[in-house]
Amino acid sequence: MIVPIAIIGIVFGSALMLTKMIMDYKRDMSSSALPAEKSLSTSELRDMIKDAVDSATAQLTERIEHLEENATGSPRALTSGSEEHEAVELPQGDASRETTARRKAR
Repeated sequence: MIVPIAIIGIVFGSALMLTKMIMDYKRDMSSSALPAEKSLSTSELRDMIKDAVDSATAQLTERIEHLEENATGSPRALTSGSEEHEAVELPQGDASRETTARRKAR
């Protein structure tokens, strides 16, 4: 008498476990089928990227400003264009070979 009850319990328990697994799978698949709820908008993504870049470059910006102030006393003096710079022409093609040959000849 105990054996048939145990067999019936195992069959119904297995059926209930299989049904629960199928329902969980369907629920997981239906929730992952809605990516629009979890995705970012373009503006949110841009803001995140801008914040990341700003925080990553903040120390570099501070160091550059500090170096500019130490070099000239004013952070804008190096970029103001108040001084005229002489144009420097770089040798190109065969001219660079000639220049190198002249330097070696000296």
